[in-house]
This record gives sequence, structure tokens and C-alpha cells, in this order.
Amino acid sequence: MTAVRTLVTAVVAIGVLAAAATFRPPRAEPALKPSLPQAPEPTVRSHAAHRHSRKPHRVRHLEPVARIDVNAADAAAFARVPGIGGQLAARIVAFRKIAGRFESLEELTDVDGISPRRLDALSRYLIVR
Repeated sequence: MTAVRTLVTAVVAIGVLAAAATFRPPRAEPALKPSLPQAPEPTVRSHAAHRHSRKPHRVRHLEPVARIDVNAADAAAFARVPGIGGQLAARIVAFRKIAGRFESLEELTDVDGISPRRLDALSRYLIVR
């Protein structure tokens, strides 16, 4: 009986070892990470498509043909001068209505938005008559 018992124990041990050799534990699922927003995949564009997708350039001011008289010009005429936009042109005209005629170009520095540096850049387009 001991021989049978030893034989059964050996067969069982061999079976356990064989089962252990072929046993694969189940895969553990990866830990869930909080999902972060992903950046979109960059798209490849042709040169022509890229050229047309750019923002339009700023519209350049039309340079006046002659110097503009600061005492006679309206806001539209001032807006044609490079460096003077629509808002600054309106402020110049409003200042002239309140304070009266300009005696010199230097008085333009009293208008909000015109510094001495800006006046130097504008002086080649403006004149006082």
C-alpha cells in the first residue's frame, strides 16, 4: 500500500508541475488613468492651402498726394495719413472744434494719442496754414 501511495503522490506531483508550467495568470487590466484632452493631430497642408489660410495683412494707409492742412482737414483726410487711424483722426477734429485753430504743428501734442515722437513721424504729411 505504501508503494501505491508513493506512486499516486508522484503522479499527482507530476500533474501539478505540468499544470504549473502551462499555467498563465490572467492579465491584469491597466489602471485607469484620468483622460486628458489630447491635442489634435497636425494636418499636413500643401503650400497653396497654407498660403490662403493666413490672416490677411493689415490694410496700409493711402499716402496723401500733398501735405494736409490740419485746420481744414476732416477725419477722413486725417485717416489717410500713415500713423493716424480713424479714432485718432476723430480726436484731432474734436480737439480742433473745442480749442480752435492750430497755430503750429507742435500744438498737436495736446491731442490725446500724439506724442512728440509720433508728431515727428507725422510732420512730413501735415502743414498748418
